Formats: sequence, structure tokens, C-alpha cells
Amino acid sequence: MRISSEELRRVAEFDEAIIRNQVGYAAWARASALCEGNKVTDVEIGDDGVFSGRVASKGLRLKTWVGLNGGQPVLTCACIERKNCQHSVALFLELRRQSNELTTEDEPEWKTRLRSFTHTEDSSGEPIALLIDTRDPERPYWMHPLRPGNRIQWTKKRATWPDLVSTQWASVSDGLSRSQLGLIREGYRLAKVDDGRAARNEISLQMLGMDAAPWLLRLINQGIELYSSLDPLTPIHFDRSSWDLGCDLSLQGDELLLQMMAFDGDKRILKPRIDTATRLLIMDGGTRVARVGGQELMTLFEQGPISVPADQIAELTSAYIPHLKRRFEVSSIDSSVDLGEEATVRIIGQCDLVEGKEFTLTWWAEYDYSGSPSRVRLQQVMDLEAVRPIVASLKTLARQHVPASLWDGEFKNLRLPAWTIPQFRKDVIDQLNDSRLAWEINDAVLTFMIDEIPLHSSIRVTPSEAHNDWFDLDVRLDVGGYPVPFSDVLEAIAHSEHYLYVDGHWVSIDKETIESITALLEEARTLSFDDEPRLVPAHLGLWEELDCLTDTTVDSQQWEARLEHLRHAGADIPLRNSVGATLRPYQVDGAHWLIARACSQTGGILADDMGLGKTLQLLTALASLKDASVCEENEESDVASSFKHDLPTLVVAPTSVLSTWEKEAQRFFPDLNVRTINTTGKRRERSLASEIEGADIVITSYTIVRIDDEEWKQIPFNGLILDEAQNVKNPRTAIHRVLRGIERNWTFAVSGTPVENSLGDLWSIMALAMPGLLPKWSLFNDKIRRPIENDHDVTALNRLHSLLSPNMMRRTKEEVATDLPDKIESVIPIDLGTEHRRIYDQHLMAERAKILSLTDDPSAKIDILAALTRLRQLALDPGLVDATCGHIGSAKIEYLATQLEQIIPSGHQALVFSQFTTFLTRIRDYLERRGIATVQLDGSTTRRDEVIERFRSGEVPVFLISLKAGGTGLTLTEADYVYMMDPWWNPAAEAQAVDRAHRIGQTKKVNVYRLVGADTIENKVVALQERKRELVSTVVESVGNGEGGELLSRLDMSDLVDLLDN
Repeated sequence: MRISSEELRRVAEFDEAIIRNQVGYAAWARASALCEGNKVTDVEIGDDGVFSGRVASKGLRLKTWVGLNGGQPVLTCACIERKNCQHSVALFLELRRQSNELTTEDEPEWKTRLRSFTHTEDSSGEPIALLIDTRDPERPYWMHPLRPGNRIQWTKKRATWPDLVSTQWASVSDGLSRSQLGLIREGYRLAKVDDGRAARNEISLQMLGMDAAPWLLRLINQGIELYSSLDPLTPIHFDRSSWDLGCDLSLQGDELLLQMMAFDGDKRILKPRIDTATRLLIMDGGTRVARVGGQELMTLFEQGPISVPADQIAELTSAYIPHLKRRFEVSSIDSSVDLGEEATVRIIGQCDLVEGKEFTLTWWAEYDYSGSPSRVRLQQVMDLEAVRPIVASLKTLARQHVPASLWDGEFKNLRLPAWTIPQFRKDVIDQLNDSRLAWEINDAVLTFMIDEIPLHSSIRVTPSEAHNDWFDLDVRLDVGGYPVPFSDVLEAIAHSEHYLYVDGHWVSIDKETIESITALLEEARTLSFDDEPRLVPAHLGLWEELDCLTDTTVDSQQWEARLEHLRHAGADIPLRNSVGATLRPYQVDGAHWLIARACSQTGGILADDMGLGKTLQLLTALASLKDASVCEENEESDVASSFKHDLPTLVVAPTSVLSTWEKEAQRFFPDLNVRTINTTGKRRERSLASEIEGADIVITSYTIVRIDDEEWKQIPFNGLILDEAQNVKNPRTAIHRVLRGIERNWTFAVSGTPVENSLGDLWSIMALAMPGLLPKWSLFNDKIRRPIENDHDVTALNRLHSLLSPNMMRRTKEEVATDLPDKIESVIPIDLGTEHRRIYDQHLMAERAKILSLTDDPSAKIDILAALTRLRQLALDPGLVDATCGHIGSAKIEYLATQLEQIIPSGHQALVFSQFTTFLTRIRDYLERRGIATVQLDGSTTRRDEVIERFRSGEVPVFLISLKAGGTGLTLTEADYVYMMDPWWNPAAEAQAVDRAHRIGQTKKVNVYRLVGADTIENKVVALQERKRELVSTVVESVGNGEGGELLSRLDMSDLVDLLDN
């Protein structure tokens, strides 16, 4: 039968305590679990008023009953226990739950809301209390659970920690309040002692750490009482409000005491007792506990109160108390300190002079509190509230009035050389006017003065014991005879100091002069053979710079005599007039320069532009020297002079220009005895000595000298002239070694292009013309070539110019041959034919893939150059690479033929240059088919003079010339049109070829056409030429004027690969 609400209300009459005592806590707990797990079903009431239901347990549904007998609850069950079992209790708890629901529905709203808010966990059962021994602050606060005693209120018996937390002693905890027991066990867990071993007996409150306060509050909320002692029984009161920590100030005699306090509203406690582990405030001898805030202060007072001496109270109140006030309560409980009074703050700059050498500036912050000033290092309080705005204001003032180079406005202690004192006083101290800044200046600083004593420099030159031709340099510095180490001066300069402290005096340093002397000495070390500062007379320019920079010069008679001879040698020698030629002014200057260099046995480089008559200048100088026999007059001088007019001068030149030398000598100076050696010793019938006996000039080729090297080394010469000296630009070649071994008094290198690819060319030529002028190769490479070519180092470039300027004669056509007709240069792009383009692009793809596969192999440069050469030939004519493509033809040849057909009828003559003799042959065949007569000069031409004469006489209008065979040594001013059929890597070679026509003697405008295959590798070659021209212009043409510019490194792997990029 269903249960009515009236019948359910009868459950409220049941005495729950009686039931719990009957069944025991264990059965009660299991019954609660069954009820809460909804294991009780089919609840009803019988006619006899007994409640029944079924309880699911261990797979069974047991019938159970709950009734009243004489007002006492009766619980029976079908289980083996029959009565007062967990099943019957579960039915009782279910009936009570349903009864409570009915009751809640009928109660007022206010009661429902308050009841739910104040509801606590079921605390039925025997209560628990907790003993916390907080009486002694020096000992741990040991905790012990308590339970009600029989004769006393609370006892420790059967309430140890193991009793209450170990499950094996469950019978001991039966009957205790389950909610309170749970909190006790929670405290045990928070103490972190549940490590799987037997339960511990001793647990202290500190073991809970920061969890202690919230745990104690939960105990109190659950009704667990706290005690500090059982005899007498002393309760512990836990303040629900939290206390805070603050600072208290008090005057104690001559000191101010800063100590911690605890406060809650108006309540104050000095020297509060705070447990550091739990952060709990322990009061009233341990009977009162509270939580506490502001715990950061505990670190400040960890070592106890802070005592501040009287002379530092101002600093404390101004620099630190405001900071504490922002974060904590600050008070003076005994009112001995007026917290409303503030100290005044100002910045002090203390200036001192240390040992006469060092000026020091120390910054202080000064606090004044009630007339008691105190100081502290400014850096220590820079960020404090009382100081920060003053510092910021003074920094702004400094930025407005003080040079940043002298003081950056940062208030850091300074240590400066004493020589800065006058300027510092003037530009800093006198400029910073502010009432919050005061200066304390030592008397030594006030009276400091700088001695206007200059640093004296002297240079001494002495003959070197290590080498006869070298002279040692020794630069010394002193002040009034007191020696000053050069290193001290350089160190002072490195630290940007303008004065140096020497023997009790401050002397000025001429930074620019000292640095210049240092640079020149370093250069002299670089030039010498053993890294010591040494010079030879050829380094005249460097010596004159040193001489100008130093105050005193002490040189040896030998050195002065060598310089005097170098400056004035040959000055009085008149120039021989040539037959049929009048020297231009620049040629007169050049001849005099050559004579002076020869007489001083110095030599040099004649680097005039192509076509300015270098050969005539040299012949004039040689003829004049022969007439004067100048050097015989100096035989008694201690200047080494072995110039003998009876020794011949050797001219070494490319084979193609031997006849030019011979003809010009015969034409202009027919009295000179000239011998040309154009065959090797094996083919000559007489010895070399016999062949040249009595000669004034001996002319031969580089090839002949190289082959008959030993024979040439046996013969002494007056001088050596290296024509087209770019032929000896590689110092590792056999010809370079042979020429170094030829005995002579001087050497002239003659070249309009002494630099073609790299500054290494120039070094190689100078190694023959003026040995010792430039550093040895390793130093030259590291200190001059690489800095200039790779880093565009203007300083290195200027030093190279200073070395070259006195020793190189260089004039360009634009400078000296202003009457020379114009040279009009044009680049003509030529489009390839359709079939030609297809073949070129096909080969380009194949060659690019091949070259890119070789870029990581340094030894593959030759293979790459060969592949690039094939591409260059393909850009000209596919028949040059593949004979089966010969019928396709060349757009360049067709363009050339069309142009020639237009200009030849008007009487013009043309030079046609190519590097490929096979291409010249194809041009010749094509032009002859078109009726245009030609002659050709290449390496295979045997009757060279006859071929040249046919063109010069006008018999043939077109001259086909290979660059190697005819690019130098020819004068072909009859031509006024020049066609460059293909660009060459080296722009100097092209320039020389063009100058066969554009040179002295030309009366017509010269038109130069460079034919470039459009969208081919030739475009990249032209771009590379421009970069190389910049190197030549920067190093050679700017010698003497200090100009510089962007430079080019030598042709390297990256240059070669770049030629293939589209």
C-alpha cells in the first residue's frame, strides 16, 4: 500500500540516536551508502502500520521492515542478521529522506534559505576536539586529537593519530562524528606524512604550512573545539578577521628604531609573534590565533628591528619611508616620530684630483631632516621617489647646455684624465645652475692648469746593417729631453685623450700628426724585408711625408746623398733632337723624367696611354744619355753608380713590335747602333755577345730571352726596357724569373695598361722595374690588393698611389693630345638569325648544366673557360663549333659586309679585330665573295711587313687582325673605322687594338663599332669589361690625384658562373 504524507511524518518520531547506537557506526555508514546509491525500492506501508521495502545488496533484493513497538524503533530484515542490520537501517534512512522532503515543502521561505545556508555535514556521533600546544614559540606546535572522556571533558586516550587515520583500527573510530573525523584525517594528509608507512604519532601545525589557517577555520566551522592546554583546559580563539603587518617608527636615544607591528583596525601589537611556516599571528600566550597579511615585511625584519643612526635618519625618511608607506601601514605608536615632516633632498657633485693625473667626480644624494643632513651614493637611490624627479630635471638641463662629448648627462661616477678639468668646469659645472644641485670642488681642482708644452718628435735615418740598399728609420718622442714611449702616446690617442701626463706635466698631443707618423712607419715595415721600419731611396714620397711630419731630422750623409742624387740626377742633360720629329711638350717632360730615373738608377713605369709616342720618348732619352755620358761624372761619389755609356740597353718586346722599335730608331736616331736578335742561339752562327758587341740598343723578344735565358744572364746591360710589360704580369712564369736575373742598372716597364685584371699585375711589373718599392707579395696581397679590390679600402688605395706617383709616368690622350681627332665608340647589338638562335640556346642549356656541376671543383676553372669559349664562338657563328652548321651563316658578318660596302667607296679604310682566327678566315671568305679585298694578320702570318704595307699604302681597304697578333705595336692611322667583332675578357686588349688607329698621326675622326650578340654571353662579357675598366681607372689613371672608386676583384669562379645567368 502507498505511504501517505501523514504516515511519513511518523518517521520524525523515530529516535535516530537510538537506532545508531543499536546498529553501530559501521552499519550506519554502510546503510547511508545504500540509501544514497538508490538501492532501496518498493517502499510501502502495511495494514499493521509497519514500513517495508527491498534493498539491493550483493546481487540480492532483501525484504526489510521498520516499525514501532512501545515507542521504540524495531528494524528487521530477511538477511541472516535478521534485525538491526545495514539493510533495515537503509530503509529507515530512505523513509526519513522522504519525510524531510515533505517537511521542506511546507516550511516558510526564510527558513528554507537559512537552513540550506547554515547546513553542515552530518556531525552526529561522538565529537572530536584538537589540542594545539601554542604556548612555547621556540618549540613546534604539536597537535593531538581529543575525544570525550568518562571522568574528564576531553582525553587523548583512543585518539592518537594512528587511532584515527589507520583503517586497521576502524573499531577505535566507530561512533565518532564522521564529518569531524574526516577533517582530522584531512589535516594528517596536509601534513604530508601519509607516505605508505605506519601512521605517525607526532604532527605539528607547522607541518601543514600555508594550509594551516584554512584548515583550522574548517575545523571551527565543523564544530571542532581547539585547545592550547588540557591542564588547565585552555581554549584557543581563532579570529575570523585577518590582521595586517606594518612598520613602526620610534626614537630610541640617538637612533631611530624601525620595527614590525601587527594591526587590526585601531589595535596595534609591536613585535608580533608570527609563525613563519604557517603565517599565523599567535597572541595572548598562544590562546588566540589569526591570519595575517602584508607578509612581505617578514623578510625585511627577519633579522629583527632596524636601527638607523641619527645622521642617516634624513635619508631614511626621504628615500625609504615614502616607499614603505605606499605598500604598508607606517605609524609611530609612541608618537616619537613626526611622519608628516619630510626631508629636503639635493644632489652633490664632489670633484677631486688624484695624484695630479686623474679627475674624479662622485655623485651624492644629500638628505636634510630637521637640520640633520645625511648622504648616500646617488646610484643607490637613483630610482627612489624623492630623488628620481630631481635627477630627471638635471638630465634635461644637461642635454640643453652640456656637450654630450664631454658628459652624457648620466649621473654615474666619473674618472677622467686631469686635462679635462678646465673644459669640464667651463662646459659642465658653470652651465648647470639649479638650487637642487651643489658642487664641492677640491682646491687642487680649482687651481689646476695645463702646461702648454708640445710633444717633440725626431726621426733618425741610418744605413741598415742587414742590407746595403736599405736605411733604418727610428722615430722618437720626448718632452724637454724626457723620453716618451711611442706606445704611451698611441694608447692615449686610442682613448681619445688630447694630452699626456709626462714627468709631472700635461703635454698636448697632435693626434693627426702622430697617427700619420704611425701609419707611415707601419707602411715602412710593410715595405721592408723583415717587418722593421726601413726604406730605400725609391720610397722618396714616403720619406718626404715623414720628414714634414717630424720636428727634427737626423739623417746619414749616405742617405742625404742618395736623395739629392735622386732629386737632381740628369737635370742638366739636354735632349737630343730627333730626325724628322718634334717632341710635344708632354714628350719632352717624359724624356727628362726617363733620363733622371736612369741616372739615379731608379727606373720606373712609363704608362702613357696607347698612341702617345712612348717609343719615341724612350729613344730620345737613350740618345741623350749616350751623348751626355752623364753618370761617368759621378764615379767618385759614394752613391753607387755603375752606369756605363759603353754598355747597351736591352729592349724586350713582343715579337710583333720588334720591327717597330728597329724602324723608329733608324728613322729618328739613325746614329744609334741598334741590333735586333730575333732568332734563338741554336739558329745563330755567332754567340750573343758577339752579335751585340758595340750596340747601343739591343732589341729582342720575350720568347728569345726565355729560351736562351742562360746566355742573356751572362751579359751586363746599361738598362732594361720591357715594352708591353703586361706580358710579364705573372711572377711565376719562366720569363719573369729570367728577367729578374739579367744584370742591369735600371729598368723601365712600358705599358699603357699595367693593370689588366688585378693589382697583382702591377706588383709583378714593379718587381722587375723597381724591386723593393712594393712590399713582398704576401704583405702586398694582404694589406693592399685585397683591401682595395675586395673592401674598396680608400686608405690602402691612397697609400698605393703615394708609392706609385713618383715612380710612374702616366698621361692620357684626353690630357695631352687635345689635337687628336675624336674617337666615336658605339656598341651595336646584333640579333641572331632564327636557326642560329635555336642552336645557341640549345648549347647554352647544355653548357650551363655542365658548368654548374663543376663550380664546387676549384680545379675545374679551365674546363669552365673552355665551355664559355664555345658559347662565345656560338654567339659569333655556329660553324665555328660545328662544321655541319657552316651554312647557317653569321648575322655579324652580314652586318659588317653591309657597312663596308657603304664606307669603302668613300675612301675609308677599316680594321676588323677578332680573337678567333677561324672567324677572321670566315669573314675574309665572305667579304671576298662580296668583292671586298682584305688582308689578314694573325699568328700564322709569315710576311708580316708586306701585309701591313699593302693596307697602309691603300691597296687593300680592309685589314683583318687577330687581337694577339696585331693588338699592339702597330701604327695604322690610315684606318678611320674599327670593328670589334667579339668582346674580350680584358678591355685593355681591346683598347690597345683600337689605338692602332687612334694615335698620334691620325688626322681623321675614328669610328669604333663593338658588335655584341643580343641576348648572348657577349652581353655579360661587356658588363665584365666595364668593371675591369673601373679598376684600371682607379689605380692607374688616378695615380697622383688621390681619386678612388668602386673596384673589381680578379676574374674568379663567381664571375665565370655569372656569365651564364639570363
